[in-house]
Amino acid sequence: MQYITRLIVGKELGRSTHLIVDVEGYRMRRERSLRQMAQKMARQAVRSGRRQSLEPMSPAERRIIHIELRDNEDVYTESEGEDPRRKVVIIPN
Repeated sequence: MQYITRLIVGKELGRSTHLIVDVEGYRMRRERSLRQMAQKMARQAVRSGRRQSLEPMSPAERRIIHIELRDNEDVYTESEGEDPRRKVVIIPN
């Protein structure tokens, strides 16, 4: 829906435009959920001493995970795989 809307608006304006469609706060809820999952999986990685692989995500969602954990001294994150199956891996230090 966002892509189609962006095309229509861009055509009307005569130039490409950045547009985000957020239905009933979905993006905010999804971001909150991703942040919570990142923290939970980081704790699990530290507790178990093992890497934790997350589900494949879009680049924007992977970025949220990386940003959420970048100041966590107990873990670091890497993206691995090829799109569309690219995912974040949380690795204990």
